[in-house]
Amino acid sequence: MNRGYFSRRAFLAATGVGAAMIPMMPSIGRTQAAGAKRRFIVIGVPNGHTDKWLPQGGEADWTINPDPDSPLKPLERHRSKLIVLGGLVLRNAWDTTYVVANNDGRMFKPGSIGGHAAPPLLLTGPVGKPGPAQFDGWQMTAGGPSVDFHIAQNQPDSANVKFKPLALRATRRESPSAYISFKGAPVTPGVQNTTGLHDDPVVLFKDMFGDGTLNDDELARIVAGKRHILDFTKGHLQSLHNRFGTANKARVEAHMAAVAKAAENVSIIASCQTPTAPDAGQDYTNPNFNALYPNIIKSQIDMTVVAMACDLTRSTSMLWSDGANDNIHFRWLKDKDPGFDGIAADGEFGGGEIRTHHNLAHHNTGALKNYSDQWFIEQYAYLLDKLTETTDQDGRPLIETTVVLFCNMQRTGGGHATQDLCWILGGNHDNYFKTGRYLRWAGGQEGESIPQNQVLAAIINGSGCPQVDSFGDAKYGGELSALRG
Repeated sequence: MNRGYFSRRAFLAATGVGAAMIPMMPSIGRTQAAGAKRRFIVIGVPNGHTDKWLPQGGEADWTINPDPDSPLKPLERHRSKLIVLGGLVLRNAWDTTYVVANNDGRMFKPGSIGGHAAPPLLLTGPVGKPGPAQFDGWQMTAGGPSVDFHIAQNQPDSANVKFKPLALRATRRESPSAYISFKGAPVTPGVQNTTGLHDDPVVLFKDMFGDGTLNDDELARIVAGKRHILDFTKGHLQSLHNRFGTANKARVEAHMAAVAKAAENVSIIASCQTPTAPDAGQDYTNPNFNALYPNIIKSQIDMTVVAMACDLTRSTSMLWSDGANDNIHFRWLKDKDPGFDGIAADGEFGGGEIRTHHNLAHHNTGALKNYSDQWFIEQYAYLLDKLTETTDQDGRPLIETTVVLFCNMQRTGGGHATQDLCWILGGNHDNYFKTGRYLRWAGGQEGESIPQNQVLAAIINGSGCPQVDSFGDAKYGGELSALRG
């Protein structure tokens, strides 16, 4: 493991002692300490949902459907941390269909993007550019950078962050519709300008943590060394306190209190410990009906949370797993419904094979679809759990400075609609957003969907980046102020 993550400078910055000591100890330096780091995680999932997904009630008194197959049921414990946000539309995707070709020849005409082709336009904002054939025949790609890339590149004091951004995909799929993280429009005409992507947990672990050999004895030694720094600092302050007059004593006492707080929070190093390594003997890269799919997502979540605690990344995208998921089954859910172990009927998508996510979206709008959606939300809830359990540099849970955005790529599976999308925003970027709410129509007008750009602009402005008036294209509007309450 790279010992640089535990350097004296990094430790002082992480515990807050650097900020406390700068005015009193010129030898440490005079760089102004930044506020709490803001993090961003975005998740993209295809194939839409049923009406059972939507909460009932108003903005503050909303309730989650209590049925066993209720998709949002796993989020009950996180209700106060959420904004459930309906009435969004991928307007940039609709507009792209008027400027690019379609080679499908079925039902897709200008103005009808089809959610399976949404990945390159989901998070990017502007109208797309000509590119490779996405699902449903649209020959297009992103027209600008995605929001995760924008945040990673524009956050202050992030020069030493390793993954800017960290782009993850939960299965290997060499399809143009298997990317949501983009650097920008094509540099080479027709070639997608994606960010680097990890889809193998074994490779991701090695890139993040090396051999992961920091054992308990080494960690104890490091912690002891850092406590020595704090003890020295406390002694130096006590000496200053004894020499200064009344006015300056109050100032020194405030710094001593900050050091004491840092000493309490020295355990933040524990949040930056290497997680359990994925089993290198498993084939995580099998692209077809990989039974390790749940393991891959859990491993990626665990590593992402540790990477954020270690400040290896502040912006992460997770694609679960492309625009259609016709290579993803849910056999592990057969105890909830034996239909998950069944075979798709002839004439259906994937007829004669195990039922896939794509097949369920088109041909089962009941319990099978709801339970599959519930499973994805369980993974989202697990991520919120990990962020709540993991300590930030100031002793607070990571969730308090993080926003986790869950993005449906389409409204319904079989209908391919990309208007009236329902997204979920978890966390609040240090109280930038007012959570615990359900906004059925984000724009405030019943029946009218607003561009997703307005949500993305709000997240940028809450992330510590320089403020933006809009994201992607000004014609789609500026920050969605309703998210702030």
